[in-house]
Amino acid sequence: MLILALDPATTTGAAWLHMDTIRTAVWSLTGKRCGHLNTYLQEFADWYGYPDHLIFERTKQASKNSILQDMQGSIVGWAESNNVDWSCVLPTQWKKAVLGKGNATKKECLEWSEKFLGTRLDQNEADAVCILQYYKGV
Repeated sequence: MLILALDPATTTGAAWLHMDTIRTAVWSLTGKRCGHLNTYLQEFADWYGYPDHLIFERTKQASKNSILQDMQGSIVGWAESNNVDWSCVLPTQWKKAVLGKGNATKKECLEWSEKFLGTRLDQNEADAVCILQYYKGV
């Protein structure tokens, strides 16, 4: 089973579970916006295959931020056009499930993710790892 978790932003964190191994990446979208996000998603699919499930963070801020709206729409559009099952989760939901409190800080998320994987991570990767763990049921 291949699960892909995304923390969409101009620096998007990605974490995926493939053959019982969690891998991470940072996708830089600065100045490239959503078209490049689709490119990253397609390159991911070309390399690993289409995910069985794609989960991403949906923020309430997206209604006030057209870039986040576009990114979330781009993710859903890509998933739908490629028959990929998808879901989204609010930050407070995954933080509560994984870290024990819905208002956990970025630092707490980073520390938990680095300890969990035993390696240094970018903050965006750390968020994606937590989102992946949320999907897996921690």
